[in-house]
Amino acid sequence: MALVYERAGNGPIRQAELLTSVSEFQVIANAEGDPAEVSTRRIEHPLVIVLSQDCDLEQDFDFRFPAAGDAPGHSDIEVHPRTLSHIILCDVFKEGELKQRVPESFGSRDYKRIDQNQNERYHRFDGAGVADTTEEIEPLFLDFKRHFSIPCSSAYEQLNSGPMGRTARLPAYYLHDLNHRFYSYLARVAIP
Repeated sequence: MALVYERAGNGPIRQAELLTSVSEFQVIANAEGDPAEVSTRRIEHPLVIVLSQDCDLEQDFDFRFPAAGDAPGHSDIEVHPRTLSHIILCDVFKEGELKQRVPESFGSRDYKRIDQNQNERYHRFDGAGVADTTEEIEPLFLDFKRHFSIPCSSAYEQLNSGPMGRTARLPAYYLHDLNHRFYSYLARVAIP
């Protein structure tokens, strides 16, 4: 079955949704180790894919943004069992960007393995159109070593006030392979 991305929608952030302009904020402790003196560093991620499970994302959204009635307070959201503290994301690269990122020791044979989804660290999606639009997405590559998380509250703030945007969503029939590959990569046994 040929890949055709689904159009991005409104509502909850969805599993396998492509998001643009995501900001990650990291806390940096003072060099002298004074816990009272910290600073933050902003890391920009031009394109990411959501790896958190759809059911968890939907339950979290429904609790944060109820259809009727008042929205819960921040302290209620943070402790409620239906909410997520963070959303798992993974950087997505276009082919030229990935070629700049792979180790210099990689030869054409090694890159061919990445391009054919035979390297467990990377995952490739063919270029494809977005349903009901004229938009085309070029081939995309995930580097599972470049996964990270951001607080759910931060994700929705960025989505509602910018600059984060929604691009498209991977169709459901591609999710099994993506999930299997990502969690297999995380579950590998480290050999010194």
